[in-house]
This record gives sequence, C-alpha cells and structure tokens, in this order.
Amino acid sequence: MKPQEVTELDKIFNSLYCSLPYTKVHSFEDSMLYYNVPFGHAESMTKEINDKIKELGLPLIAKSNASNQIFKDSILIIPTDEKLVNA
Repeated sequence: MKPQEVTELDKIFNSLYCSLPYTKVHSFEDSMLYYNVPFGHAESMTKEINDKIKELGLPLIAKSNASNQIFKDSILIIPTDEKLVNA
C-alpha cells in the first residue's frame, strides 16, 4: 500500500486543527467535520472557527447544520478556493 500524499489542503486543515481546542474531528480528502458539538453551541462554535480561519488567512469556511435537526451536532469545514478542491 502506497503512503498517502500530503496535499496543500491537508496542510491548511492541519493548521486550523492545531489552532483550535476542539478534538472531535473527522478529516476527509476535501473537508473536515467537527462532530459531537455540545447541544446549543453549534452556532457559536461555527463563528469561533470562522473567526480563527479569518485570523489565519485560510481559504476555508465553516458551516453549521444547526437548522437541520439531524445534523445539528456537526460543523463542516470546506475550502473556498476551487484550486484546492481539484488539486
């Protein structure tokens, strides 16, 4: 089995992950998912994550699914730059 190549997006996700106190994260090829967000904190955590993204100047955005009853305990982080998604 070949070792997985570290992409630019992996490095960007890692810098965000290391800057935040949250540890319940799934990392996928094109996104990151913070899960088990405490009830009632999805919107405030999403704002905090977006503030950190802006502070670090990363081409990412955090989206909360708080309005959707099924997924309101998760926050999705996706790239805003098309070049990172298709790299």
